[in-house]
Amino acid sequence: FGDRKYLEAGLARAELIRRTQWPRGHFPWPGKSEDFVRIQDGYNDWPFWIMLYAHKLSGDAKYLDSARRCADVLLTLQRPGGGWGDQWSFSGAGSGHTGVRDGITFNDNGTNSTFQMMVMMYHLTRDRKYIANLGKLGEFIRKANLGEGQVVGWAEQYHDDGGPVRARGYEIELPYPRALTRAVGPLLIWLYLMTGEEAHMDLLRKAYAWHEQVRKQELDAGQLEAWKLMAESWTKAGRRMHYRPGWPDAWLPDGSNWGRVTAFKMIPWFPVTDEMKKKYGGLIHRSETDGGFPGKCGYLAQWGEDLRAGGQHPECSMGFSHAARGNCLAEVRRALLEHKRGGRKAMLRYYSHPTKYTPEQYLQARIEAAKRVLDERNRRLAADPGKKGFVALKDPAALINQKGRWYGGTKLGEIPSITKWGAAFNTTGEWGSTAWYQWQLVYDAMLARGTIDADAAARGGRGLESVASQHHLDSWDVLGEWGMAVHELENHFEVPLGR
Repeated sequence: FGDRKYLEAGLARAELIRRTQWPRGHFPWPGKSEDFVRIQDGYNDWPFWIMLYAHKLSGDAKYLDSARRCADVLLTLQRPGGGWGDQWSFSGAGSGHTGVRDGITFNDNGTNSTFQMMVMMYHLTRDRKYIANLGKLGEFIRKANLGEGQVVGWAEQYHDDGGPVRARGYEIELPYPRALTRAVGPLLIWLYLMTGEEAHMDLLRKAYAWHEQVRKQELDAGQLEAWKLMAESWTKAGRRMHYRPGWPDAWLPDGSNWGRVTAFKMIPWFPVTDEMKKKYGGLIHRSETDGGFPGKCGYLAQWGEDLRAGGQHPECSMGFSHAARGNCLAEVRRALLEHKRGGRKAMLRYYSHPTKYTPEQYLQARIEAAKRVLDERNRRLAADPGKKGFVALKDPAALINQKGRWYGGTKLGEIPSITKWGAAFNTTGEWGSTAWYQWQLVYDAMLARGTIDADAAARGGRGLESVASQHHLDSWDVLGEWGMAVHELENHFEVPLGR
């Protein structure tokens, strides 16, 4: 809006964050001393990007130095396989939290976010120390694949030797769909775009093929009917997380069964055979020995019949999977599509975007923005009948958090599936939000009128999109992958891995 009060307010908050930085360079893990580093969950990468954005806007070198110090300490924590763990302690003391230290995580953006940081530091400094070992992740990912035969998949945490390790009760030594969407998928895309090694795309294609096979099998009419009946009951009970066909928590490495993981056991959707018990007995919940489950395991169809007859069913957390909360294969699917269209060149075109517009490009961008403003659907989405727009955001930072929830909602028959990762799909109700639809409409209207100039409108390429379930929107999106915009490049994948 051109008012310096917004810039000053933002820089004041950035300075507040900068002053919390420990002397070693990392940012605080609440309740912990400087000895501990929380690598995942945005504890360091979010402050890192804020520092770089503050530097971009102010030109003050102290913010760039802060970001560099953060990246440098995390670089010392890189594992031999090229990735990062969930956390670290310089003294070796326990943090009291689960999560791998001496290994690599594909959980909660631990490895991916730090990978992004290192690539950005390389672009800013041209110092190859930041990217020297990133290429090792390709071999680690291949080794860490737990699938057998046509099954391709990854656990969420690993030892340095590539063996899976458990963390929380729903994170055990099995392949997880969310490990593909949130971590391994984006990593394979990034590695391919940087190196051109087709093996990365071959592995991604196989992983996607298996996921699609599971999804298609779960579209069986009988299964859908059972889930619909359960969803109706959960909705009435006020439970907002419903199962999304094709998105179990995990599957067995041979693909013979899959289901929900809780209390360090997988609750299977389908009957358990003696062969499954022999191969994976310690990982499968068994009603006769484990107890605590109100229903016979492995009989999805029976649960539906019991409900239809007015009986009970496993309600508590049985009906959804953690991975079902709006995870999306959109980034993986789009990458495979572009690759099919024209290989690496086509993929690079998709991920690239100008940092400066010619007059003709700027005019075209304004025309496209005007079309979006005039689209009746976009205006309806930005309406706020349930008072769920800007005014409902008690904390301004909540706008950023809502970004990841723009998409993700789905329907199972006529029952809306309200999910943690897709709450904004519902524009009204307790979990609804229209804030990002509103902000997009404001941005497009300003761009269409020329209020946003050509320099500000051309923000460079899509870059290394952080989480596939959240950042797969078109390049015109008002926020997009905002971290990459701290240093605008047409192509962020010009990185000499292994060269």
